[in-house]
Amino acid sequence: MCSQGSAHAYLQNLCLPTCWYTPIHTQCGECLAQSQVFFWQTADVCSTLPSYLTQPIASVENSFCLLATKAFTDYTAVNQFFSSLYENCVDACGIRLVYASPEDLKEIPSFVTKGFPVLAVCIRGCGAHDKMISLLGPRDPVLARRTDPHSISAVYGGTHHEDSIVFYPWTRTGISTQLAKWFGGRVPPSGSIQSNSASGARSKNSVDVFLLIASTQTTIVMVLAPSVMPKYYGHVLDQCLEQGYHLAGVKRTHLGLRTTAALGIPKNESAAFLPQTFQDAVSGAMHTLPSLALLLYKENAAFHSHPLALMCMCDLALAGGLDDIRLSQPEPVTTRQCLAFIHYTPASIQNLGGDFCKVPDYLELSAPQLVSHPEHYQTAVIGLVGKTVISKIGKILMSVTAGSSGYELLGLKWLPSLSYQQAEALTAVEVGDPTWKDSVLKLQAGPALVLAVRGNHAYQLLSQGLSAEVTMSLSAVAAYTQLRLFFCDCDLFPDISAQQLLNYIPPLYALQDACTVKQSGRDVLECNVSTCQEDIIASLTRPVEPTTTLFLIKPGTAEKHTTKLLKRLCINGFTVVALEMVMLTPAKAAVLAQEGLYQEEDMMYLYSGPCLALGIQRISAVKHITELVGPQDPVVARSHSQLYWHSMFGKETFVENGFYTPSSFEHAVKAVHLFFPSGLCCPLTKEMSYVGMAELLEDSLMEGEPRKCCISSQHDPKCIANSPLTEVSCLILLSPLVNSKAKPTPYIQVMGQLQQQAFHIKGARMTHFSTAQQQTIVKVCDLHNSVLRCLLAEGPCLVLAVQRDNAISCFEQVFRDGGCDSTLNDYCKLIIRSKSASQACTMLPLFFDTLMPGCLANVTSAAV
Repeated sequence: MCSQGSAHAYLQNLCLPTCWYTPIHTQCGECLAQSQVFFWQTADVCSTLPSYLTQPIASVENSFCLLATKAFTDYTAVNQFFSSLYENCVDACGIRLVYASPEDLKEIPSFVTKGFPVLAVCIRGCGAHDKMISLLGPRDPVLARRTDPHSISAVYGGTHHEDSIVFYPWTRTGISTQLAKWFGGRVPPSGSIQSNSASGARSKNSVDVFLLIASTQTTIVMVLAPSVMPKYYGHVLDQCLEQGYHLAGVKRTHLGLRTTAALGIPKNESAAFLPQTFQDAVSGAMHTLPSLALLLYKENAAFHSHPLALMCMCDLALAGGLDDIRLSQPEPVTTRQCLAFIHYTPASIQNLGGDFCKVPDYLELSAPQLVSHPEHYQTAVIGLVGKTVISKIGKILMSVTAGSSGYELLGLKWLPSLSYQQAEALTAVEVGDPTWKDSVLKLQAGPALVLAVRGNHAYQLLSQGLSAEVTMSLSAVAAYTQLRLFFCDCDLFPDISAQQLLNYIPPLYALQDACTVKQSGRDVLECNVSTCQEDIIASLTRPVEPTTTLFLIKPGTAEKHTTKLLKRLCINGFTVVALEMVMLTPAKAAVLAQEGLYQEEDMMYLYSGPCLALGIQRISAVKHITELVGPQDPVVARSHSQLYWHSMFGKETFVENGFYTPSSFEHAVKAVHLFFPSGLCCPLTKEMSYVGMAELLEDSLMEGEPRKCCISSQHDPKCIANSPLTEVSCLILLSPLVNSKAKPTPYIQVMGQLQQQAFHIKGARMTHFSTAQQQTIVKVCDLHNSVLRCLLAEGPCLVLAVQRDNAISCFEQVFRDGGCDSTLNDYCKLIIRSKSASQACTMLPLFFDTLMPGCLANVTSAAV
């Protein structure tokens, strides 16, 4: 949020935009032939204006005030009064200096001194009466100094309650009475008013009664530069509507040098309105943002564009929009870099891309197969129908897009009215409901503004946050249909700055089968993903795929809580696609140090024992796991919630927090590549293809250099042996245990049972065997069971090196000891295990290149 001081600093550099004023077209014969009326209403007779731009503005109102001699003879008071009217986008449509009779002033005693004139002023505009009262203050100057010390009545009024220098009526009836009294026509001495002749010529004896002039209703185009982010569009629209402008069209488009020149934007200012290109910090891709064109109309629209620009810049400064612009450029921010005003002409509309209300010709009997997930991006269409609802568009748009949790604004479309098909798709009433037909007809009755937004949990959260008078799509099917009805591909633009999952998933365009780049109004197929824009409508038809991240269980926690953490991951929807027990090397420990300030003693802790590295997959995996584990510091995590995993499993220091999880997709990709360079045990996804991850189809260690295994002496001080009966065995958990959809996955129960029966896991790897490797394992293990042979190459397997008393000779009895679950017998049948110590020595070097400290078995290169 920008402070008042910072907002003032921006306004010191305020440079008002160039404005083109609408010429007032009047036909003398038509004007002179008018009958006696109260206002002289000028008119813009340009025949090219659409019908919805020529309708009278219902929200315009009139107000009236009298200024005493003391007020209007002080040039500072007069300057303040009329300047403030201008800044509030209202007009003085009548001014009369009148020497009033005592009868005229009997309602306002002590207001004027005998023989001195008063100044009668008629004010016209949106909210004119309230703005005038705010400017003048209370009529009692003493009260004004207490309640509104900066008002004209407080500054220039007298010292007594009766020394008032301003007068204004409070009610609409009082305003009409005073306007008729001070500005109305008078009956001639003859007692009758002569009507105009049939030919339209005015009589020589007729009296002019046109003492008030209403400004011409004109149309302008307000162009916001790409540097004004879409999350601030609501602030600009709110100011436009508050100052009496009415919305008649919205269009987002890319402007070129020729277009800006044709629109009349000076050459030295056109650079700010060209497409702004910036680089995505995660993917390195180049993205472009468009300009926003708003079609606005009101009385005297062009003349009031200057104060409108001032109000918009103030609002942007207070909302932090100018701070965001300043971060992307070294120069001071001025109005000319943010917005421009253009006179409405058919040529200017054509230069901005054509009809602002154009919708695609769309007819589709059924939508394609659509899938959405609340924790991934959901696209929703919001409909604002009717003048009452559209008058709140600024505040509605701010509530949807503002803040760190705001939704991404993809597109806007204003329509003067809805067709039957559009209203049918937009209504929230179900077909068959008695009120369905009435709701469709009601939607067709007024103008509509349609918004396309995208974000997490969009259907649930938006439906709760929006009022009942606003309609929105509640499913992916409805959103797809409405997008195709209202928006073309060129109307929708992604907003990278508002994407809530930007740091947690790959760029959305990277998940497309083919990328489409929009250049000069044509769609060009581009193979280079780094220069592509996302196809938003097509993205709704793509299935939501999981993303991959690393979950590293640190020393100490790996020996004690592995099974608990694996169960928690499974319950929260994560799938383990890679697993390996490792001793951290300096290169791998450096990955952890990237996101934490580790000291030398902290690094020694990371090297002190085995870690369990897990590659886990889930929709929005990076974001979800960071929300589960909480702050990295266990002390801070406990102060927020005892349910964070760092609170439960972490100790008192930052480094001993139990486990490590990458905080962004970029770090997750680096970590997964470092710990699992051979690939992952899962089908290839588009995310894996984009970041260069491979699907593991064969065990890389079995194809590596030959290794050997030797059993250390029981009296070796480097080995931790419980007794002379301690044995090391190799277990292969087949794919039905690893790739099962049961919750929790069976291999987690197997590992839990092993730890419960005092087995020490000294090595663990999730891998996939090829057909040739399957034959090697069958030969080494002397495997005769045909079912187990087939399961070896059917899917991912988990290989474990375990150590315990009688781990080989009595494995089955020890494993099932104390277990009352009958499924353990079935699990035992799906485990290939060493039948002898010599067979274990053959199997271990086949699957492991190293085992954890404290293991009797030692795997080394065969050449040593």
